[in-house]
Amino acid sequence: MLKKEITNQIKWYCVYMDWNVAFNGKSRGNRHLFRVNRIIKFLAKKENSNLFISEMGGWVHDLSLVNGNDNNPENIKKIVEPFLMSLEINSSIAAKILECAVSHEGGKKAMSLEAKIVHDADVIDKSGILGIIRHSWKVVNLINPNIKTEDLFKLLQNHLKERQQKLYTESAKKIVVKLNESCAIFFKEKTQAITILEIIIPMAKRGMTSDAIATYLFKKKMFCSPLLKDQLNCYYLNNPEGAGRLGNSL
Repeated sequence: MLKKEITNQIKWYCVYMDWNVAFNGKSRGNRHLFRVNRIIKFLAKKENSNLFISEMGGWVHDLSLVNGNDNNPENIKKIVEPFLMSLEINSSIAAKILECAVSHEGGKKAMSLEAKIVHDADVIDKSGILGIIRHSWKVVNLINPNIKTEDLFKLLQNHLKERQQKLYTESAKKIVVKLNESCAIFFKEKTQAITILEIIIPMAKRGMTSDAIATYLFKKKMFCSPLLKDQLNCYYLNNPEGAGRLGNSL
């Protein structure tokens, strides 16, 4: 099987499972996997990693969500490994792709450069104001559906700070520092933050994707809407205007 055929097979299988099986289909249409792989291409070029392994790791990294859990290394392995074994991929390559998935949440330390890039790309897409929306969505749909707004506010503050501290690559660290400048403002203005979370929570419970919620917020010109739009489109990676808003250090 040609590499392009394998790439498409992995890509569309993972997108199908993410949209139709994970969260019982509530995340259908979300663009997280597409953004992560766009970020991976950027990081792979900056850090000189194997692009095929990095990209395939990016597509499969959330596959274990079909079983309701993406932060347990053993659970990830049980879901991802059989899928990779069913494809015509060299076993050593498959093992490297598997590592990207197993270590993407930080439950297991990433060893290869490719795994570090997948981990960091996932963190980048879960940083900034978009990260606040994405993790809020995950909490109310998977972790604690009845969480109180005040508790979610505290949880988000700790979660985003912890994820930022675990980044591997210098390229990712520069991006996340800039993206999280909006988070610093968000958490400082607690009254406004609580108001926004009280908009996000019921939308997430109704089944709106994090992308749809983000789109609603920036169309309403709510908190940090220009940066939020940049994140949804990854403008900070390849658009001079978007990168300018994040600084010129990239």
